[in-house]
Amino acid sequence: MRPGSTFVDAVFFIAIVFVGPLFEEITFRGFIFKGLINSRMGAHGTLWFTAIFWSLLHFQYDLYGMINVLALGLLFGAARLKTGSTYLVLCMHCFNNLVSTLQIVFHTQSAVFLTHWLNNFYRFLG
Repeated sequence: MRPGSTFVDAVFFIAIVFVGPLFEEITFRGFIFKGLINSRMGAHGTLWFTAIFWSLLHFQYDLYGMINVLALGLLFGAARLKTGSTYLVLCMHCFNNLVSTLQIVFHTQSAVFLTHWLNNFYRFLG
């Protein structure tokens, strides 16, 4: 199995779009959220704590990316707080990762296509 093979790509896609969000939401908007909401921290403290903690775990991003993750964490936490549903938040997270992954795939494919086209054009020019 080599990177770029269909099987590896499919496993990677499933991990990013479904498995990652499942574990993150069970942990952050499930166990941690439920455990802290009735503490002295209260609802809003829990919302901010889980969002900040979740964004800090996404250290692979730069500051701008982590701020985006923080904003998503606040949105997911607000949805969890308003509806009481971890399933809704899980669906939101999966949808976000799906859109992000497709954006990267299509952006990469267009860059590869453009590079290939330019190489052929330069060869044509001599």
